[in-house]
Amino acid sequence: MNDRERAIIRQAIQLLTAACADEPLIQPEDLQIVRSFRVHPLLGQDDGHGFSFAGGPIAATGRGTLYVGNYAAHVCELTIPAGDVATVLVQRFADPFDGQRGEMSLGGLLALTDGRVHGSGSLYYDANNAVTASQFLSPPFSGWFPILNVPGQGYVGGHLAAVPPEWQERLGGSALASGWGLPIISRESAGPNAVAFDPMSLTPTGTILLNYPPEHQTLGTYDGTGVPHPIFNMGSTAGGMVIVGRSLLFFGRTGLGVPRYGGAEVGDPTNSNQGGHAYPYSYYVWAYDLNDLAAVKAGSKAPWEIVPYAHWPLELPTSDPTFKGLAVTIDPVTHAIYLLQQWADYPGTWNGPVFHELRVA
Repeated sequence: MNDRERAIIRQAIQLLTAACADEPLIQPEDLQIVRSFRVHPLLGQDDGHGFSFAGGPIAATGRGTLYVGNYAAHVCELTIPAGDVATVLVQRFADPFDGQRGEMSLGGLLALTDGRVHGSGSLYYDANNAVTASQFLSPPFSGWFPILNVPGQGYVGGHLAAVPPEWQERLGGSALASGWGLPIISRESAGPNAVAFDPMSLTPTGTILLNYPPEHQTLGTYDGTGVPHPIFNMGSTAGGMVIVGRSLLFFGRTGLGVPRYGGAEVGDPTNSNQGGHAYPYSYYVWAYDLNDLAAVKAGSKAPWEIVPYAHWPLELPTSDPTFKGLAVTIDPVTHAIYLLQQWADYPGTWNGPVFHELRVA
């Protein structure tokens, strides 16, 4: 490629970026669930935990399949069915860490164009914020590496999302990493966060675009307030994020009730464990304008000054009174959004996931 061709490509990207910056923002009524499908109970069961413990993360490959992770931190490649039951595995559940995961959990997955995956991970209860490397490539397993030159990696060890080409220059990377909603609020963001980076690089390339550190809890404090504040509280947990047009959408759950810390005495019928509660709960969407994140990259705004332009409860056709968890991805080819609703399939003793396909109206 010569200099003239490179200049033409740069100009085309600049024009496309300018057009995308003026796209309408996604609103609640724009997201429509067009269908749902479950996984056959026998699929993957010879691989140990299989789908009965599939809580995500998930990643669309763009070739009609999904990478799906489970609680053993194993990953399979599942064919997206045309009907309402998935019955075909392209790749069975396998260990992406080649036996070198250590005590880390699997946080996020991103399908790369070279056939590999970029993944992230964290310690579930990292009270000392000791994790300094949170990312990996596989196969083969690259070992853990950081994407930020900072102590602690709690706020990038969770969910991952691809950045469309037209936004990569303005945001500073081809992927986003996030990390919030786990125990030990001091090591992570008090609400949705995003760090732009290069998923194929083994060296730190991250740029913080959205983050609510302990000294800037813009959306709401983690402690009990005596009043409901669903945008962020002790019951808020992350499920994943996707970019749709000009919008960065975070999916998860939040508490609609009064935030309280405690155990059984709190009176949460869905969870008696010691920790944060805000019963009752709802699946939830937090929507951000990518122009705001681009302003942070440009230096005109701080990461904690950004707030959602909208946030709303998300109703799914398959009920789950415990609102256990979600995982989300977007197909780079069809632009379909896939939500994994954990343990939502209850015929008998089978606790498999239900997948929901969403489209933008």
